[in-house]
Amino acid sequence: MFVSPCIPAGTIINDQDYEHSSIVATVRKLFCPDTEPLTWREAQAATFENVLTLEGDDIRNDVVDLPNPVATGGIDISEMVAVPMLREPTDLSVLMARAMKYSLDQLGLKPPGDPAEIRDSAEAVEIPYTSST
Repeated sequence: MFVSPCIPAGTIINDQDYEHSSIVATVRKLFCPDTEPLTWREAQAATFENVLTLEGDDIRNDVVDLPNPVATGGIDISEMVAVPMLREPTDLSVLMARAMKYSLDQLGLKPPGDPAEIRDSAEAVEIPYTSST
């Protein structure tokens, strides 16, 4: 879904595939036209400039007083932000951890401490691996 006051009301586009990279590609094309795409994926992405067709006095102003979003379900977001959730590992993460341990063993490297205590990629990057031989 694409929402903008620069799109005519009732517009439906079903003849073009867009993706997340389309946003970056559109911003680059409209605001930084002399720059190169950041990635191959962005270079291949369809852009929205042919969708944003209203300009000047034609830009829509028919939706002005939208209600504030309402959170439902009684979730206290402040608690979620203050305390990081520890989740059970997925099958993929378990397989990746086993593959990493096998690779480290094959290379004769031993991480200090317990690798199971690593909670994020920032911690993993800072681990000084030492030779186990």
